[in-house]
Amino acid sequence: MATSRVCVLIADLPVVASALRQTLPLDHVEVLEAHTFDEATQLAERRHPRICIIGYHFDEMRPYRLLQHVRGMDWASAADILVIGALPLRQPASEEEALRKAYMAIGADDYLTLYSDSDHRQQLGPLRQALQKRISEPR
Repeated sequence: MATSRVCVLIADLPVVASALRQTLPLDHVEVLEAHTFDEATQLAERRHPRICIIGYHFDEMRPYRLLQHVRGMDWASAADILVIGALPLRQPASEEEALRKAYMAIGADDYLTLYSDSDHRQQLGPLRQALQKRISEPR
């Protein structure tokens, strides 16, 4: 059975979106990038991405606006929404877990932290799992 490309929306700062794009299997993924709230909502409404990656620093550190907006769309109940924090320094595990719980409470499927001193591919396990699930399912 042939698989279709998974539409992934990355809403983040350009430098982070570029780094994330490099970790994705581009032969199976169509990447949409947005750097403003308006761009992201227009792309989401027009393309109905199956995975939305929203950066912690997106929209002047208000990623919850896009998260709630997308989650409120009829088609988005089946979408995976991940909030990703790209941070230069490690934060205490308790702070990371508090952010994870807070974002999941308002509709995110997960919160991931990418540290600049680490291999992002190893830190993106939940994203890879969501992609694999979406790649293998019929459209």
